[in-house]
Amino acid sequence: MTLWSPRLATTDAPIYLRIADQLERDVAEGLLVTGSRLPTHRDLARLLGVTVVTVTRAYAEAAERGLVETTVGRGTFVRAPRRESAAAAGREIDLSTNALEGPPPAITKELAQRLAGAMATPYGAAGGTERHRAAGAVWIGRQRPDAVPERVLVTAGAQHAIHAALAALTKPGDLVLTEAVTYHGIKSIAALLHVRLEAVRVDRHGLIPDALEQPARRRGARALYVTPTLHNPTGRIMP
Repeated sequence: MTLWSPRLATTDAPIYLRIADQLERDVAEGLLVTGSRLPTHRDLARLLGVTVVTVTRAYAEAAERGLVETTVGRGTFVRAPRRESAAAAGREIDLSTNALEGPPPAITKELAQRLAGAMATPYGAAGGTERHRAAGAVWIGRQRPDAVPERVLVTAGAQHAIHAALAALTKPGDLVLTEAVTYHGIKSIAALLHVRLEAVRVDRHGLIPDALEQPARRRGARALYVTPTLHNPTGRIMP
């Protein structure tokens, strides 16, 4: 094990970053060479007078920078310098898609084949593949028998789904009702779509049905955004 005893710079940066920064400097200056075994998390924490969690974060940061690698049961070692990047070599970098460059890491043949196949697959069809939309229609069909794959949209997450739904239901200037305490993401979507939000009173059970009628009927609201199950942020479930 290398008797590495870093002298941390006095800055406002978090301690784990200062440890990683010092490790990077020592590698660059040749004080730590490829293959050097670093102190254990517990030993370095004791040496620096910090918590083991801090050292764990520092080593994780160093690994993210490509400085070290950890092998379960053996320890943490200084790794060989990364190969010259495409940018440093003066070659163009295609940022239109995410793709691995160079040979795959040392993994099993089966996993390497699966990884190569996955990375070779282009972006999926907009709105989801036919198989995914069919599966969604089956699931939605438990509550809506009229659900068909052609009317199912596979989204990239809840925020995307809310955005798509409101974009389909409203136009700029429309009024959308929400619970008085609601998910913060609906505000950014409303601003993007230029729709107005109005709060509806809630109690310990969630949205008050009687408080909904007036703004819905008299104010001409176009939509209601409500989370009846595991409400965000209160966690309530409406009876």
